[in-house]
Amino acid sequence: MNFSHHAYGVFGEDSGLQLENVLKQFATNRKISVDAFTLSNPDFFRQKFETLTIDDSRRLLDVHSTMPFSADIPRVFVIELYGATREAQNALLKILEEPRPNNYFFIVAPTAELFLPTVLSRLSIVSLENANFHHIKNSKFSDSDKSVESAFLKMSLAEKIAYVDDLAARVSDEKAEKHDVVAFLNSLEKELYINGTISDSGTTIRNLPAVKFEAIARARDYVNDRAPSVKMLLEYVALSI
Repeated sequence: MNFSHHAYGVFGEDSGLQLENVLKQFATNRKISVDAFTLSNPDFFRQKFETLTIDDSRRLLDVHSTMPFSADIPRVFVIELYGATREAQNALLKILEEPRPNNYFFIVAPTAELFLPTVLSRLSIVSLENANFHHIKNSKFSDSDKSVESAFLKMSLAEKIAYVDDLAARVSDEKAEKHDVVAFLNSLEKELYINGTISDSGTTIRNLPAVKFEAIARARDYVNDRAPSVKMLLEYVALSI
């Protein structure tokens, strides 16, 4: 892989494993030891965020603005996250648009759907697994039934509300996380697309009500804000589809 860019997106349910391989390739490309990517190296920054906030982005900006300890070894930032507010992403753009020389960024997430288009446009995508409809397996709230989203679409409105209220309660009780909600919305979007495809005499016809997809997209956008009402967002989706 040619590491000619300064910022990379590593996406997918196995993004953590992918990252290790990417860093090894990066080390080989830069002719440095992979041992440079340890926390004992002051020019290697790696941190996980459940939700990247504006304060987190500002701290990254502060670190980025300082001089590196070594001029010979690249300064590497690994940012692993499961969500990010819009304010945090807009602040992060300042780094991605005007990086210091020899500074490299690896942004790791379960799905590209978490990011604003402006952020994605600044990233060189290392691995992108069907980002539009990516589903996180083994989420803390999901049933063993892999077609739970298909079943959800067939529920009555009362059943849909009860289901999403239970999911919201799990998030509130910290038994599930916001990225689990994103995973559910992604899979629901995929299932809605599949159910909206009708085959007539071998001809594929699209019958996709835009308002339903807009509801899912809007909820997914707001769920990673600083203090979203997950219950209200999910009920909005349930009412819309």
